[in-house]
Amino acid sequence: VGLPVPVNVLRDFRSSDLGRHLGQFDAITVDIVAMLFDLIFDDANIADPIKALVGRLQIPLVKVAMLDRSFFSSKAHPARRLLDLISQAMLRWGRDVGHDDPLYVKLAEIVDRILRDFERDMSLFEACNSDLESFIEALESEESQRAETAARLAEEREQERLRRDDARRAADDAVDDRLRTPLPAVVQNLLDGVWRRLLRTLAERGADTEVDYRQALVTADELIWSVQPKSDPEERRKLVQALPGLLRRLNQGFDTAEAHPADKLLLLNGLFDLHAQWIKPGATPGAPPPVKQWVPGEGSANDAVPAPEVVTEHVEQDGLEYEDISLNLPAHLDIADEGRVAELKRGDWVEFKQPDGSFSRMRLNWVSPQRGIYLFTNPGSPRATSIAPDALALQLARGEARIVDAAPMFERAVSQALAQPRDEVAAG
Repeated sequence: VGLPVPVNVLRDFRSSDLGRHLGQFDAITVDIVAMLFDLIFDDANIADPIKALVGRLQIPLVKVAMLDRSFFSSKAHPARRLLDLISQAMLRWGRDVGHDDPLYVKLAEIVDRILRDFERDMSLFEACNSDLESFIEALESEESQRAETAARLAEEREQERLRRDDARRAADDAVDDRLRTPLPAVVQNLLDGVWRRLLRTLAERGADTEVDYRQALVTADELIWSVQPKSDPEERRKLVQALPGLLRRLNQGFDTAEAHPADKLLLLNGLFDLHAQWIKPGATPGAPPPVKQWVPGEGSANDAVPAPEVVTEHVEQDGLEYEDISLNLPAHLDIADEGRVAELKRGDWVEFKQPDGSFSRMRLNWVSPQRGIYLFTNPGSPRATSIAPDALALQLARGEARIVDAAPMFERAVSQALAQPRDEVAAG
């Protein structure tokens, strides 16, 4: 449950006897500042405790606006600068702010100082700005160290991911090259399904399975040879000798690729029918064998293309809680929000939906040179999130992530307040 909306004391003041008898300039000034705070209090992006803190500055800011007319027109005005600094700091919290958070404690200290000491001297705001900037810089320095650690880890993982991608492409190319040979349907399905998956798996594992990968290619070539027409008895004799070893290696490959048992049975039965044409006595040389169309069973690699799936991996390393988010994405699938992701730059903030339905706010801190990884961190958390651009685009499209409007709250509010017609401002 949120805190009650802070009271706009300036509205109460304007309705009092003293407020109704203000001069024209002072009345307009109070009305604009009152509307400014109305907009701040109504802004759903500002956490309630921050609204309460900023709300305590209503009277000091009216005094500032009356003493110095550049308050509204100059973004460099020290009082306005203070609110912008608060707004920038607010981005790290999102909608959940702990009263024991060191930055919240510092802001409360600064507000108390202004309420206690401000009379007419604007240098007090300059001193508060310096104090807050130094405090934020110290927090940012801590985050920077964590971000460097996270960036190194993200880069290592991206390089490994690129290596696996290259390995998968090489495996696909090897299968595609062999599929260019005219083959019976059962062999085409075997190579394009189970054997493609096997080669990808072995290629991804790298040097540890290099021998197995080469053997799987040899097995594929031997399979292709085994179903070609056998024109003389010598070739048939070689086929008979080769079949036990070939079938044994095919069985091993099916197991390694975790082929569905029903698929495995259909494939082996289909191959038996093909090979029988050349082994049995009286087979006509060069006669095309009957082709049995293989229908993939449940769990086959040739099933319908699955929906894109966000995959999350949690890693703890060097005191860092690292979350790696990627996407199992069907080829050539367009995602609506990819353009928004491409426009993100370092320093932008994004909120990620958590399992409990809340949103955690994080800042884009690093983008890999290949733009294959976006690294998000938060100054107040040991967590880091590494996410592939397509995964982030899908989360944005699904409402599982959202880009935060980083415009300073005071800048947003003062622009709206000054854009209101004067009679509307006065009416409140």
